[in-house]
Amino acid sequence: MKIAILGGTGAMGGVYGAKLFLGGYDVTLYDTNQTAIDHVNAQGLQFLDRDGQTHALKIKATANAHAVEPADVVIVFVKGMYTKAALEGAGPFIQAHTRVLSLQNGWGHAEVIGGVVGTERLASGVTYASGVVLGPGHVKQVGGLDMFLGNFARPNDEVVAELGQMFKNIGFNAVVSDNVVFEIWKKLSLNVCTLPATAIPRLTADQVPTHEGLVELMRGILGETVAVAHANGIGLDYEERINYIVNLLKNAKGGRSSMLQDFEAKRATEIDFINGAIVRAGAKAGIPTPYNHAMVCLVKAIQDDYLRA
Repeated sequence: MKIAILGGTGAMGGVYGAKLFLGGYDVTLYDTNQTAIDHVNAQGLQFLDRDGQTHALKIKATANAHAVEPADVVIVFVKGMYTKAALEGAGPFIQAHTRVLSLQNGWGHAEVIGGVVGTERLASGVTYASGVVLGPGHVKQVGGLDMFLGNFARPNDEVVAELGQMFKNIGFNAVVSDNVVFEIWKKLSLNVCTLPATAIPRLTADQVPTHEGLVELMRGILGETVAVAHANGIGLDYEERINYIVNLLKNAKGGRSSMLQDFEAKRATEIDFINGAIVRAGAKAGIPTPYNHAMVCLVKAIQDDYLRA
């Protein structure tokens, strides 16, 4: 099986690329970050695993789509606003048989990906693993090992089953779900609460629950998210979610969310595919979402300020 990873030198692309390579799979990191690609080609991908061991992995990495062999699977890890351009750029190695798997955070990627390759070739999922970029071509794996995946617009098949087994083989607790949309919304409900609540006040995950006002803020964000989910036939449980989120934060000692890392690196965030997705879905369902809208406005104000500079 030939695997290409879009956003392959980023945090999550690097983590999954490293794990697949260590598992003996034929993987190529495809990215536009030429500095990181040069580091990988010169020194190997520097991968710090969960056990604290560092690996220098001679993984193929390139920004030239014509240098990538036709892929059986393309795993998408780019930020949502870059998805369309990344897939169009990857056209030379996306063939008629290629399955495209999105493991991106947020909601709305399926529509974008389906518009490029067709939803019949799309598998979606979520992962509770996390990654941190320590430098160009240098990534660290943190977070959990759970992940869920499944075909987006049709019943699961042997290809998804094979992908699930592949992820199990490299150490993830992979579950092939018949209701992957539900799993995506469970992760979305976590992200809409925790990403802005950590990034805006510049706090680590475990610091958030120590502030009563931030817990109240997350309750408001989550309440809107659950209401929007229910309007779309997705049965999120508010009490289960808020308890899970608060406990997860308490136990994530020193954890720095992806949005906080974006702020610190002065990068664009995925807010439009996180809280912005709830605002759009709420408007469509006629459900007010002032908490989520406020998060979008605040995050965009902060990122617009440093992006202009």
